[in-house]
Amino acid sequence: MCGRFLVPENLEEFLIKNSIRKEGAITDDKGRVKYPSMLVPVIVYDDRKKDKKLMVMKWGWLFSGTKKILINARNESIFKKGIYKDSVKNKRCVIPAEVFYEWDDKKNKYTIGVKDSPVIALAGLYKTFIDDKKNLYDAIVIVTQDSNEELSTIHQRMPLILQDDDIETWLHYDILSDEEFNKRFVKDKAFSFDIIGEQRESEQLKISFE
Repeated sequence: MCGRFLVPENLEEFLIKNSIRKEGAITDDKGRVKYPSMLVPVIVYDDRKKDKKLMVMKWGWLFSGTKKILINARNESIFKKGIYKDSVKNKRCVIPAEVFYEWDDKKNKYTIGVKDSPVIALAGLYKTFIDDKKNLYDAIVIVTQDSNEELSTIHQRMPLILQDDDIETWLHYDILSDEEFNKRFVKDKAFSFDIIGEQRESEQLKISFE
């Protein structure tokens, strides 16, 4: 799963390298560590201008009739469950991260990055919601897959990480089936990780992992 990540310190370099423009203010006063329900930087494809742009969206989809939020979407489910139907076809996004954080079954915390990659491109989906004041807002979930061998001793799931040459395809090209999706994007051995163990930490987030 993915329940917390760090916004890249050198995000501007990543944007320039990948020809991504910024739309509106991106920075905030809550720091670079992002939790569910916070505003996070997100890359989407702008059909009108035919380019990629960085904007902010809320992390987590609201369940109808409850205050719980869905923060992850399993790669096995996104072509099969109705909640993802429109998003997987038309509203795919990329969440830039420097590292992500994971906890094992003993609540030990790990900081996980990709070797030689200062920015990790996490695959995501987004959709539009209406808040209590009848205002529209966009929110994201991060797509996850089975952990590779290197991470499986920490947790059974990991975020789906895109290689640089897959970002453009993920954002706006037609993906017609789960077979095509898994063949193109789910790559168990594509990355080697830097893993740093930290102190024991208890998490009490009111979130749901799909």
